[in-house]
Amino acid sequence: MEEIRDPVCRVCNYDGLTASERHKILREAYRNYLTFKQLVTDTGKDVLEYQVPKEPGSDEYVPVRISFSDLERALKSFNDEMKQEGTVLSKRKEQAFYLNVIRDMLQRDVAEIMGITTVSVGQYVEQGMMQLCGYYFGEDLEAEDTSNASTTGR
Repeated sequence: MEEIRDPVCRVCNYDGLTASERHKILREAYRNYLTFKQLVTDTGKDVLEYQVPKEPGSDEYVPVRISFSDLERALKSFNDEMKQEGTVLSKRKEQAFYLNVIRDMLQRDVAEIMGITTVSVGQYVEQGMMQLCGYYFGEDLEAEDTSNASTTGR
């Protein structure tokens, strides 16, 4: 029997959202990770609460809560067979993810720093994001369509 893992986030609510929408929300949370970290430092407030439209253009909203501790724990706790000492993702995925998503650098700039193509940067970031989503939500998002979740050029 396959073991079912509980999601990392105990206070977050993603009911009513598709895998693609959850992927977008988590990516955006990591894109604002440094700002969120500063907010936690300044205010002690660890959870952000807001609402997202149930469907594009809908007047119905789904409440969403994001916990900084859970974002941080997902980064620190993730278990990857390629994991390097002290890192969350494989070394290259971690570097691409950090520069492109958390530092919000353009893929072309990340590619230049890493000595790889922009396509490789996008692949590293997307693979890392899928792994973090799988860990964070406790489910396999690769089985669902998240192709609209990634942004190109960023």
